[in-house]
Amino acid sequence: MDDPWYWDRANWFDGTQPAVRSAFLDLAERRDYRRGTHIFRATDPANRIFFLERGMVKIYHLAPQGALTIFWFCAPGDIFGAGGIAGSLEQSVYGQAVEQSVVYVISRDDFERLLHAHPQLGVNAL
Repeated sequence: MDDPWYWDRANWFDGTQPAVRSAFLDLAERRDYRRGTHIFRATDPANRIFFLERGMVKIYHLAPQGALTIFWFCAPGDIFGAGGIAGSLEQSVYGQAVEQSVVYVISRDDFERLLHAHPQLGVNAL
């Protein structure tokens, strides 16, 4: 029996030319995060989008009463920072490195320009 489609690993750059990745890297800032370090917190400005090159990132919500809800774990090749992608002013969740991680950070404006120039990135984001 084949695995379900949602178990397949995808990369945001799938189906694009190598020049698209180069264009992204020219605009993005590389950041290294140690295990346990927050990449962003709820209420941080949502003006950036994140691409996970290596490692793993936990996306979660922390209720006022202290209950923690994990929404998903980002794997290499994933983009995250839903607030920035959706156009919100603030993040509403937390992003935390679960292990040593390499993350590229891009501004929302540059992200939108890339999507207009390379529509496959928008399809892959969905």
